[in-house]
Amino acid sequence: MMINQTMTPTDIEAILVNAWPAAVTQIIDGWHLRFADGVTGRANSAWPMQAGNTARLTEKLIVAEQFYRNFNQPVQYRICTIAHQLELDIHLAELGYVQIKPTAVQTVSLNSLLSRATLNPNYTCQLIEDFSEAWFAAHCQLEGYTGHVLQARRGILQRIKPHAAYMSIFVDEQPIAVGMVVLERGWLGLFSLFTHADFRRQGVGQTLLHKMTEWGIEQGAQGVYLQVMENNQTALAFYQRLGFETLYRYWYRVKP
Repeated sequence: MMINQTMTPTDIEAILVNAWPAAVTQIIDGWHLRFADGVTGRANSAWPMQAGNTARLTEKLIVAEQFYRNFNQPVQYRICTIAHQLELDIHLAELGYVQIKPTAVQTVSLNSLLSRATLNPNYTCQLIEDFSEAWFAAHCQLEGYTGHVLQARRGILQRIKPHAAYMSIFVDEQPIAVGMVVLERGWLGLFSLFTHADFRRQGVGQTLLHKMTEWGIEQGAQGVYLQVMENNQTALAFYQRLGFETLYRYWYRVKP
């Protein structure tokens, strides 16, 4: 499904970097070495945004290794289906790096998603445009985040610079679902979507997406993107029913 023909996987990758910011970033010849206290792969991986032409590959690999060694963290490379990254992927495989966490980046137009995602009026919905400790507490409670992971995720969310919004759904004043969106260049990124197990398959997820899509349309957005792991068949089937299609894939390369 073509939403905006000027937006390529490379463009979406650049938006993703801004939507999920690391605490520390070192750039070497087009590679972004990202660190965020070891929490989430996207914010803690070497992201080869451009092929580069000023440093040799062996030099960049050495710099990446040292960067993560400084944080006592093993290096991992985020690879997607872009030509220069696929070339790097072959080289890393030859060096013994293994592939983990294959993920699909999927897109759909906002108007299409709005027409398919059913709104259940029986749920109480709240959308706020500033980071809220109350929303974050509900997010961590539902996902089970505590301690170091909780603090690292707070840091990631508080560093987001593009326009973001935070969505909650309540039953009897108790949060049963949360999600957040990050808007940049007409694209609405969906993140941290979670519904309490007792309320799944009851239209909560569709209501969440419907309300966030309404907000995106009000802001002038046209397309939606999300990331879903390829082993999550339930989520893949859910998003397929809502019209999402895979634009490209990514995975990580790590040493055993």
